Amino acid sequence: MSRTIKRIDLETINDFYDQTQEQIREMRNRIKKAKEEAVKEAQIESEKRIKEAQKELERKMAQKSDAIRADVRKQLDQMEANHQKQMNEIIKRVDTRIGSVEKDVKSIFDVMEKTKEAAGSAIEMARARLADLELRIDLNRFASEKAEEVRRHVEALTAFPTAESKITAAYHAIQETFDLETAALKEKLKHDSMVEFSRQQLDAVLKLTNQNREVETNDAEGNPVRLDSDYWSQGHYGELKEELITLQNELQADELSLDKQRIDQINERIAEIEKEISKLSSECIRLAVLSEHRVDVAKDIVKCLVSQGWTIKKDNGLASVGYMGGEEAEDMRQGFYAIMEDKSLGQEITILVNPSDQTNTNQLIIQRNDLSPRSSAEYMRQLNSILRQIEKSGYKAGCPQEPSNGGDERIPEIMSAEQLRKKGAAETLRKRL
Repeated sequence: MSRTIKRIDLETINDFYDQTQEQIREMRNRIKKAKEEAVKEAQIESEKRIKEAQKELERKMAQKSDAIRADVRKQLDQMEANHQKQMNEIIKRVDTRIGSVEKDVKSIFDVMEKTKEAAGSAIEMARARLADLELRIDLNRFASEKAEEVRRHVEALTAFPTAESKITAAYHAIQETFDLETAALKEKLKHDSMVEFSRQQLDAVLKLTNQNREVETNDAEGNPVRLDSDYWSQGHYGELKEELITLQNELQADELSLDKQRIDQINERIAEIEKEISKLSSECIRLAVLSEHRVDVAKDIVKCLVSQGWTIKKDNGLASVGYMGGEEAEDMRQGFYAIMEDKSLGQEITILVNPSDQTNTNQLIIQRNDLSPRSSAEYMRQLNSILRQIEKSGYKAGCPQEPSNGGDERIPEIMSAEQLRKKGAAETLRKRL
């Protein structure tokens, strides 16, 4: 291809490019113009629609406004009717009150004509009211200060200068008597409640006392036995019950004579007695068990001595063994005795198993009644053999001791079963042994 042809082609291409660019610019201008015209038409159309919508909204709002105005007007009319009705009722009531006031005014004028008589009657009413109150309630007991103040006010009623002031003062005095009655009744109610509480507490403890009078337990062989708490406490249980009954009578006889201090004392004592009653119920079991142990210990000693040739002494044909006398003859609460003898050797001893001051223990006393020439060493050997027999039965025996006075003094009271059984024998011997 020649160079001339190539140049022509390039020019042609450049011209075509320029034309194309011109067409593009013209097309863009047309598109821009069309877009502007479209936007303008859209704005016109939108404004038209908006105006139409506004008109429609205004039309509807006008309709609603008319409806609202009509409804408001209706409500206003109703309110006006109701208001008028209320006003008519008020006027009617006012007219009635005016008529009543007129009557009251007339009554007042009628009363004023009898003021002096009314003043006297008012004072008498105040006095009568106070006198009635004095009869029904112990004012000095339950509201002394307030009562004294009301009495002074009632007494001073006649000193007021005018009939009107007397009536006013009497009215206030009567009101004061009602306040006085309220105050006194409140205090009386407190007092009555305290007394009633004490009565209930006492009744409960008294019931418990009656229920625990007999305590059930088992003997050494497992058999059920019933123990009398009063018997084993040597009457102390019954004394506590009698004290409860005395307090009960005091609470029932004249409750108004009991002040708070005395009621508190009664309540405190009731609580103490309840504790003592409970303690005695347990104590009687302990004492009964120890009494049973005294018999068992005495039996073991007798068994030991019998195995050594001793026998139980006979007293008027009866075996010299049993309980010593206390508050009654042969009292189970006292010591248990056995008088043993060995006729071949001319020996005799009295065995006493007495209650001890120490808890859960018994005291063993073996007293020589004969004048045989036994040495102290021989006597102690025999005593130790007895103690070993006791320990075999499960009892713990302490070390034997001789009395500080030597222990060889003969005591006639323990040489006779008849004497040992007598009432009060245990106490007499306790002072000597």
